[in-house]
Amino acid sequence: MASHASTPRSAGSGAAGWRDIWRITPLSRVAARVVVALVVAIIALEIVVAVIDAGAEPLTTTVAEILITACFALFAVHPPTATLVLLAGASLALGRTGAEQTLLALAVASGFVVATCSRILSLVYGAGLVVWILIVIVFSPGAIPGTWIVVLAILAAVSAVIGWSVRRLRERTSALSTALERRERAAEDAARVERQRISDELHDVIAHELTIISMHASVLERTDDSAIRSESEAAIRDAARQALADIRRLLDLTAPSDGEEGDGGRRRLRSTLGDVERELRALGMTVDARGFDAAGSLSPTVDIALARVLREAATNVAKHGRPDGAVEIALSLEDGEATLAVVNPVGGGSARTRLALPSGGYGLARMRERMRVLGGSLDASPIDDGWRVQARLPQR
Repeated sequence: MASHASTPRSAGSGAAGWRDIWRITPLSRVAARVVVALVVAIIALEIVVAVIDAGAEPLTTTVAEILITACFALFAVHPPTATLVLLAGASLALGRTGAEQTLLALAVASGFVVATCSRILSLVYGAGLVVWILIVIVFSPGAIPGTWIVVLAILAAVSAVIGWSVRRLRERTSALSTALERRERAAEDAARVERQRISDELHDVIAHELTIISMHASVLERTDDSAIRSESEAAIRDAARQALADIRRLLDLTAPSDGEEGDGGRRRLRSTLGDVERELRALGMTVDARGFDAAGSLSPTVDIALARVLREAATNVAKHGRPDGAVEIALSLEDGEATLAVVNPVGGGSARTRLALPSGGYGLARMRERMRVLGGSLDASPIDDGWRVQARLPQR
């Protein structure tokens, strides 16, 4: 069974290795155009020379030289094909042209091969060049002077080094470009996260305070009772003062994230409960809060998350709840799970009906997402003659 299981992996490795042989680093568009232009110019020059000196060398020799030169243009299209065609063409050209010209072309081409082809194919090409030199030395003694062989070796080495340098430069440039793109994407992601956090803050805090201000402003328009007016005026002042303080906090770019301790004491669950009780009672509602003595055992992250749920739920109660209704707020810790529930009656002319306050649904949607990220859940649904918002989170 083990041998059968290893077969697919071996086949996959073999296929990957085969693909690596043909992997290329193509010439840039400008370089490709330059190479093609040079090849065309050299071929044109060879044709002109052949016409002027007609009969100086056999036609087959001229054709072979032109074909060898044309092979260089293939590096602009598909370098591995150019490499193999050069090696194959050399075997045909050696018998029809001077060995020096053919080996010279192979030596110059080594730089193109190293710059554009895989390491394996470059090694194959280098081995092929050495083989052709040995063939000429063995089977055509004296056809190539010893000094010419040294010149070919040096030329091939220099060409290969130049090709390797060009390849490394392009690889580094590509790597730097990729790293720069990643950094730009990371910066964009960070900016998007920060904008989302500021948007959440605006909704969680500023929208709540503005809702309170709007409701008490409506009360001032509808009553002449001095005690009620004084209470509403005080509530408007407090809400406006708190909104300004929250705006100043939002302008601080070093404000820590949700899970950090520095989010401000007002964000903690107990202090948020005190704000909510005071604001809802100022609207004529009664508030029954239970279980918050256990809030001290919550982790800071869970404490802050539930504080935000409570504020969002209180904003919805202020908008949609019955003005004289009884609001129940309960915190329970069972089996390592913290549950916060806010229940309020609806109907009988809610604040939203009286003030035509908008309800975009943004707050609850964001709260659900936050609970999901923290491994919990949020449910907002109708119950008998009322509405319940319930959030569940791991206690720590």
